[in-house]
Amino acid sequence: MPERDVLSWSAMVGVNAQNGHLEESRRIFDEMPFRDVVCWNSMISSYAGSGRGEESLEVFHLMDLDGTKPDHVTFSSILTACSHLGLLNSGWRMFVVLAVDHGVPPRQEHYASMIDILARLGKLGEAEELVKSMPFVPDLQEWATLLGASRVHRNKKLGMEAAKSAIHLGTKTSSTFVLLSDMYKEDRSLRRLAT
Repeated sequence: MPERDVLSWSAMVGVNAQNGHLEESRRIFDEMPFRDVVCWNSMISSYAGSGRGEESLEVFHLMDLDGTKPDHVTFSSILTACSHLGLLNSGWRMFVVLAVDHGVPPRQEHYASMIDILARLGKLGEAEELVKSMPFVPDLQEWATLLGASRVHRNKKLGMEAAKSAIHLGTKTSSTFVLLSDMYKEDRSLRRLAT
């Protein structure tokens, strides 16, 4: 099948999913005469982006059985699915499989996804440790994830550290200040951050 046709099929899968027609996306996907990594990624990310993580993982396993080698996009989608489902063990397993079994070195977005999984589950110490140990300089996404989780799980100490780090990045993103403001409202003792 010409590459152009594969891309057209993948585009149809993605467009249908974006319009909320996941069943139609899956029907098109299942009818594809040939699938490359782009096709598989399109279906996996369609499910993951729609909060249907179990189906996303199912398609990933079919991809593995098919012998198609995943790439960094595949793993971003799988980790997103694990995050939405709260699947810590599956997330860690995929994170390790990424490098060990498939030779895809983890990128910063993969670390960010693992931090999100840990933070959503209230494992703030592990999330903070991962932020500090990753082989990249943490950016606003990682610190904002910790700040948001600190607010939800009422961890003032980590919230203060995350807010300071986010502010020191020099970004003018309003979300950091909104989260910090919400923490101020909940605990006036955090006001010392502003000085």
